[in-house]
Amino acid sequence: MRHVLSLFDLSSEEIRRVLEISADLKSKLNAGNRPGLLEHQVMGLLFEKPSLRTRVSFETLIRQLGGSALFLGEDVGWGKREPLCDFMPILTSYLDVLVIRAKSHEQVVEATKFSECPIINGLTDVSHPCQALADILTIQELAGGLSGVSVAYLGDANNVTYSLAVACSKLNIPLRIGAPDK
Repeated sequence: MRHVLSLFDLSSEEIRRVLEISADLKSKLNAGNRPGLLEHQVMGLLFEKPSLRTRVSFETLIRQLGGSALFLGEDVGWGKREPLCDFMPILTSYLDVLVIRAKSHEQVVEATKFSECPIINGLTDVSHPCQALADILTIQELAGGLSGVSVAYLGDANNVTYSLAVACSKLNIPLRIGAPDK
């Protein structure tokens, strides 16, 4: 079982493979071909923080590939009604994969200790690996590949900056980070 909590959890080759598969699937989906690669698979979305893009993108992805999603918000009582060591094994025994969007990265790390399925970090205060992969895929599409590409990031240092820096490092893409003038 593999968890993906940051892009440090993937090798350079695995990141390249994710980008290759993503580009291929995106092309197929845009052409109206919806391969049932995730047929009968159930993805849980455990979100402590509200979301528009992350929730919709994951729910759409799983449905387009033949699976289903369960959105789990505050009402499930994560960290409130019962200890994580009881909550996670029960929840994850019903799922094939769990995407967690949490305030604290440590909460997600702790959840992996009791999970019966792979966990994907959908956002924490430290890392946002899926956003960084989506950004790199967009750059690859717009530039016609990643060879010779350099990335400039202008913005506050945050979870996306961190994840983008890891992705660029693993893919040997020069990255310049600048803070906006305030």
